[in-house]
Order: sequence, then structure tokens, then C-alpha cells
Amino acid sequence: GVSLSRHRVKIVVLSESARVEARRRRVFGRRQDIGLLPSAGAVPSGTAGLRIARNRPLLGYFGSNSPGRGQDMVEVLATRLPGFDILVAGSEHPAQGGEAPNLRCAGRLSHEAALQRMSECDALLAPYGDRVTVGSGIDTSRTASPMKILDYALAGRPIFASDVPMVRALIRPDEAFLLPSDDLETWWRAITKWSGSEEAECRAIRFRDRVLRSRTYQSRAMAALDALGVASGPHSTK
Repeated sequence: GVSLSRHRVKIVVLSESARVEARRRRVFGRRQDIGLLPSAGAVPSGTAGLRIARNRPLLGYFGSNSPGRGQDMVEVLATRLPGFDILVAGSEHPAQGGEAPNLRCAGRLSHEAALQRMSECDALLAPYGDRVTVGSGIDTSRTASPMKILDYALAGRPIFASDVPMVRALIRPDEAFLLPSDDLETWWRAITKWSGSEEAECRAIRFRDRVLRSRTYQSRAMAALDALGVASGPHSTK
């Protein structure tokens, strides 16, 4: 991101890994004063902890079917977890061209609708691969800071996520279940063992509370104003 502060340009990035990489590759020339403004999540506007009564637990995946995002693994997991319903939101099409009978495709949702659906799930999935690409084919796994993880946290639901650097930069080991990105069997065992457990709920609450303290959009906006030397709060002036 680029922000204006009086007469100079302030360069900020979303993750420490991106800052290190920008300096190493001199993306912004020889400049070293690259600011850090971490990713943030949005607090759902609906009833906190809303749960819909159902006969089977509901797992949720929110994201695209781009390579490395994990939708393909979710679809395979669905075949191994017939006792669960799995909601896939964010993509119009299955990643592998097929659907298990317990797979529920919601298509593209607004951000607000996605946040609400996250809160309705019993657990949330983020099975990122070791390599994550954007539309141009560029691998962003070393520098990305997935805001979806923070939205998951603020939904207050247990998280099963890949143990990859960009996820570890956001989640502590005692706040979610971090699993090998390419080990389907370990994912199956973890979900069947821990989903719905008291331990899973405790981890979710721990992560949500930490994100609420420092990683919401409001706290991020305050940090941006501080970085730009702009006063904030009820007594601020322009």
C-alpha cells in the first residue's frame, strides 16, 4: 500500500515477511523505511456465536478455487467425512469438477454474508498448500497475510488450518489446529477427533480474543493514523 503523509510517500506492507522480501529484492529501490500495517479481520454484524440447529456438524471453507487455496483438498475431505456437511463459499465451481453428496456450494457471497455464514459453522477450514498463486500465476505463499484467517478468528469458530509460514504468522499453536498441508489422513483424524470438542472451542475463544484486542479493522485504522502522524479519537482535529 502507499499512503500520503504531508509531502512524503509512506510505503506500508501487510506482513513482516513481505517487508523482508521487499528490502531483499529492493522492490522500492534502496528505501529501507518500509512500514508494517498487519492484516485485519471484520467483526460479524449479526448475533455473536449464532448456531443453527442441525443433525450433522457443518464445516466451512471460504475462498476461491485458485491453486494452493485448498478448495480441492476440501472436496476430497468431504468424501472422507460423510458424517459432516461441508459448506464451500467463494467459488462458483468445484475445484476438481465433482461434488460429494455432503458438499454444499454457496457460490460467491458478499463479505458481510460470508462473515455471517462463518459464524454459523461448527468449524472452519483453511487447507492452504505450500505454494499459493494469484491469477497471474505468481506464488504469494512467502509474503501473503491472509485476512480470511482473521475473519475466521472473529467468527469465533474452531479453525483447522495448514501449518505453513503465512498461517503461522497469524495463528499461535494453541489457538487452532495446525496440520500438514499435504497429509489428508492427518486432517481427517484431527477433524473427527477434535470437531465439537471443548478443546476446540477453547482454542477458538483464545484466538478470537487476541484478534479482537489488536487485529480488527478499527484497530488497524488507528495504527494507520498513528503511523501517518494523524491525531485520532473524539478530540482529533484536521
